[in-house]
Amino acid sequence: MRQLGLLIAYIVTIPILAQEQEMGMSLQQCIDYALENNEQLKITDLGKDDADAQVGEVMAIGLPQVNIDGGVNYNYRVQRSIVDATNFNPDLPEGTEAEIAFGLPYDGNIVLGARQLIFDGSYFVGLQAAKTLRELASKDHIRNEIDIIESVAKAYYTVLVNTERLELLDRNYSRLDTLLYETSQMFENGFAEKIDVDRIRVNFNNVRVDRQRARRLNDVAMNLLKFQMGMDLKQSIA
Repeated sequence: MRQLGLLIAYIVTIPILAQEQEMGMSLQQCIDYALENNEQLKITDLGKDDADAQVGEVMAIGLPQVNIDGGVNYNYRVQRSIVDATNFNPDLPEGTEAEIAFGLPYDGNIVLGARQLIFDGSYFVGLQAAKTLRELASKDHIRNEIDIIESVAKAYYTVLVNTERLELLDRNYSRLDTLLYETSQMFENGFAEKIDVDRIRVNFNNVRVDRQRARRLNDVAMNLLKFQMGMDLKQSIA
């Protein structure tokens, strides 16, 4: 009995979870989602950032350059020499020698340099080229945004048109199904001609085929919309 209750709860929960996972999205929401997640737009956005970085790199060449270099040396064993000590102290007996170290255990240096580019024709040409590259990258990014917005809008309205058409076909299919049944019953009771039944059956079969085709086209249009948005095709939207 307990297992039966769990089974019923599981069956009831499945459609509820499916409804919770489905996202209802307006056209503007689809466009906003595409502008944030479309892969092609991300690539052009990185290209624009790269162009900005190149402009900054070229401009940095003309800015004042300051370099500081320094170092510290440790002399493990300082070099020593034997010299005449009387050169430093005349009071010492002549010929007195002393060992003197010519160096320090630690020594270091610091070098500070600065330079400024005054004029360089290639620098200005490169700077102008880098700015042109940035403008082109920015325009390319804007063009891709426009193309994506247009593609998403077309795909969105295609889904809407196919959905409306499918609903009309569903209503027509239901109406013809009822009409075919009623006409068949009337024919069996002698109140209708066989040609009437055949005509309705032909129309019913045609609508059924159109209905199946419309379902496939609607699925394709929905997947195209999600592809243009950069959304996972497994994500359910309405």
